[in-house]
Amino acid sequence: MNIREMLHAVVLTLYNVFLIKMYLDAFLESQKWKQSIIGWGLFIVWEMGRIIQVIQIGSMGILTRQKPGWNLFTNILVLGAVGLFSYTGAFGKRILFPVVYVSLLTAVEAFVVFGMEYVGVEGASVVVYFLLSNIAMLMLILGIKCFVKKKSLDIIERFEERFLLLFVLGGIVLYYSFYRLAYDGRVDGVENVLWLSVSALMLLVLELCIYPIYGKLAEAVWTKRNIRDYKKQMELYKKQRELERNAREEIARIRHDLKQELVYLTYLLQCQEYEKMKVVLDSLYGDLQGNCYAEDRSGNLALDALLNHLTQETITYAIELDLNIDVNGEMKLDDIELCALAGNLFDNAVEASKKIPEERKIWVSFSYEKGYLCFQVKNRYNGKIQRDGKTIKSAKEGLHGFGLLSVKKIVHKYHGNMEILEKNKIFSVKITAFC
Repeated sequence: MNIREMLHAVVLTLYNVFLIKMYLDAFLESQKWKQSIIGWGLFIVWEMGRIIQVIQIGSMGILTRQKPGWNLFTNILVLGAVGLFSYTGAFGKRILFPVVYVSLLTAVEAFVVFGMEYVGVEGASVVVYFLLSNIAMLMLILGIKCFVKKKSLDIIERFEERFLLLFVLGGIVLYYSFYRLAYDGRVDGVENVLWLSVSALMLLVLELCIYPIYGKLAEAVWTKRNIRDYKKQMELYKKQRELERNAREEIARIRHDLKQELVYLTYLLQCQEYEKMKVVLDSLYGDLQGNCYAEDRSGNLALDALLNHLTQETITYAIELDLNIDVNGEMKLDDIELCALAGNLFDNAVEASKKIPEERKIWVSFSYEKGYLCFQVKNRYNGKIQRDGKTIKSAKEGLHGFGLLSVKKIVHKYHGNMEILEKNKIFSVKITAFC
């Protein structure tokens, strides 16, 4: 091996790292570089060795003296290691997209090699094969990234990936089986190369279908979640209207009885019966306090319903509540988005607070003015946070696990920022956005 071959191997390896990272970053969140070094280090060592071996074999032996089955298997293992060790998120997702990349790369390289052989290109350098396939992969990845951003697939976190993984692996195995049968048992080499080129192209098209399928499956998951949010919103509206009706009736009763109670208080004052006066005043204060959760706090029906529901919950579970609400103007957020945004954070705060025995407290700050939203929810918690990689799981099981993901999706839509902090056993989520 000479210096030129080594230089080619280094350049091609770094270029492949760039391509793969650009691709995986569209779907997964990177680990810090110290955690990433295991996956990427393994890939760089493997890729350097593979490229050097192919360069030494030369263009004439690229189809015959390589071991495509072994290459395919090790590529899947090595890129799978990159997904597992260098990225965070759902386990299936960290396996699925590296495997899809291997499948796409296999199809592209096969199409380039067999296509060039079919059209009669002879004596081309192995570097030319690598260059053409890498250019094709770059175009594919740029197209995939555009599709992902357009469909907002980069923030989808959880759904069933096993079906897609089996689909991808099945396509790779079928193509490799066809390759072995066609190439090893060929009678007419030109015709076989043509069909190998066509089958590689078809495999490429089938693997690209993964992304719209992925989008449809993810859409089904979000639809299920949205149905839950719609039902919850309707229940909150119904409760809010009921609270308002009860509050009006209670205020009318208190107003009716107030004259008699004031007369009685005046009499008690004249008689200097201060203890009895305190009992009457406490009773009046309790009647008013018991209906305080029916307040019109913000002027927004959806937000008021959520705040009043939160107030009821905190009273029920003996949680101290500190509210700071200041809404000036009409928000661009629709009611469904507002319910998902605030409702999920309120639910998580209540669930976390219920798990601590004492000093339960929730702080809510919601301000909106001139299109700028600043929303923060803080709560004390027991110091235990469930995580899936860097992703924080919600307090409840099932669909509620989508809570913070729903919030993240809405914040992403309005180009906002979500900051999550944990300090001194206080969990805080702060959202800022122009909406």
